[in-house]
Amino acid sequence: MSEQDEEREAERLDSLVSELLAGRHLKATHSDAAERDVIRMAARLAGARDGYPRMSSAFRRRMG
Repeated sequence: MSEQDEEREAERLDSLVSELLAGRHLKATHSDAAERDVIRMAARLAGARDGYPRMSSAFRRRMG
């Protein structure tokens, strides 16, 4: 694999992970299968980062 191909692959992977961490849908293709472990870890990070939103106590008092 040439250096240019490696650079292109690294940029593609960086783009996939950045979009995933930003909350966008994963746009992986069959050519990204070799990097699936990295993509899975990024997906786990994205899922673990944002928990469920919780109601503030003031909002809960107004509702009840």
